[in-house]
Amino acid sequence: MEKKEFTKEYADCGSASRSAKSSAMCGSAFAPTPIEFFGNVGGAELYVKRDDLIPVAMGGNKVRIAAEIFAEMSRRGCDAVITYGSVTSNLNRAVALMAKDAGVKCYAIVKQEKGRCSTGTGAAQGCGELTGTETESGAAAAEKLPLNYRLVLASGAEVAETDSAHVGETVARVLAESRARGENPFYVYGDETGHGNEEVLSRAYKEVYGEILRQEQALFDGEYHFTEIFTAVGTGSTISGLIAAAGGEGALPGMTDAGALPGMTGAGAAAGPDGGERHITGISVARRRDAILAAIGPEDERFTITDAYLAGGYGQTAATGAATDPAAGPAPSSLEDFCITTSLAHAMPLDPVYTGKALFGSMEEIKKRGITGKVLFLHTGGTPLYYDMLEK
Repeated sequence: MEKKEFTKEYADCGSASRSAKSSAMCGSAFAPTPIEFFGNVGGAELYVKRDDLIPVAMGGNKVRIAAEIFAEMSRRGCDAVITYGSVTSNLNRAVALMAKDAGVKCYAIVKQEKGRCSTGTGAAQGCGELTGTETESGAAAAEKLPLNYRLVLASGAEVAETDSAHVGETVARVLAESRARGENPFYVYGDETGHGNEEVLSRAYKEVYGEILRQEQALFDGEYHFTEIFTAVGTGSTISGLIAAAGGEGALPGMTDAGALPGMTGAGAAAGPDGGERHITGISVARRRDAILAAIGPEDERFTITDAYLAGGYGQTAATGAATDPAAGPAPSSLEDFCITTSLAHAMPLDPVYTGKALFGSMEEIKKRGITGKVLFLHTGGTPLYYDMLEK
């Protein structure tokens, strides 16, 4: 199929297709993000890799992932992108804004709580028809929406709202409508069941693992010292890429000893099927990562996901009761309190949906497991969600 040439070639920013030609456009956006010292937590020195500082589409890990999506679209000759997520989805925001900039048609499927569709497009199947703007209560209703969703709407993406019981049907409908318009659509998760693009979504952070190792050498006189890497887990694309690389593909000279590889812990932002703590290769918190995890081999205790810090569930902010940050003052009374005090103490935005919850859980795990040495937290962004928190 003929390769689609996008107006702005985010397609050339993907790890598999980057070249000297694209360096001018991609260079500042995808240059290594900084690693900063956060502070001492328990017996560990905690560092933070600031992917929230990526200067495209309000930053975060989903910008890197979206670049891989556009690169794959170009290879397949696709000319429309379909993305899916909740009203707070960072992926929907990144894909919609980058598609607008690149001149690519974008459809955004947005999962609402059942019976709580926000744009006034209610219909029998979930929430309904495609729409480009909010309708029911005009600007007043739009102001109540999460900023990520407002940015999706502002981008001009065509939005189809749904609920959890109708996601597959809605994906199939939007794919069919796009094809009926003569488009060749690319659904970010593959087919209507959410399978097919697992490897594509993991590519960005397979490359970032090597970036981390190179920065580690530069920081610590040519040696590797991170004993653990923590990050937030939603769909699992980020941690899947990191683990796939740590399983051998991303090793650098000096990393031949498997014992030198860092452990990795994902702090869940949404509950898996069983809750609690599970070894990552033995579970399916998000089935989309299964294809990557299957390549790692038998269950490996180095790679763990914990759902112990969900604070009540996805997007919930129940009382925390611990994770005191010496730089931030007394122990926080809620997750939002932790995010605000820690953000102010470190000049680093944290949101209660993903990164704040994950950092809180990481600090607790460091103390609970007696982790020592140098530890890295990957800040995956979500700055619009930080502003949502401040608006409450």
